[in-house]
Amino acid sequence: MDDPALLNAVMLTFTFAVTGGVIDRECLRYQTDAVRFLRETISGSDDTMTTISTLGAILLLAGVEV
Repeated sequence: MDDPALLNAVMLTFTFAVTGGVIDRECLRYQTDAVRFLRETISGSDDTMTTISTLGAILLLAGVEV
């Protein structure tokens, strides 16, 4: 994976599943990094198109929150 936001979101999802739905320090690190990379991607983009990997990262983050 070449999108750091998506990679961190995937790692968050796996870590969240391994901990049995408990958000620990490692989960928070992945979540923080994913959100930071998403902000950079969205704010630095002149193009209004959002890539599939960006949408995937957003959906994975939302899935953990639900």
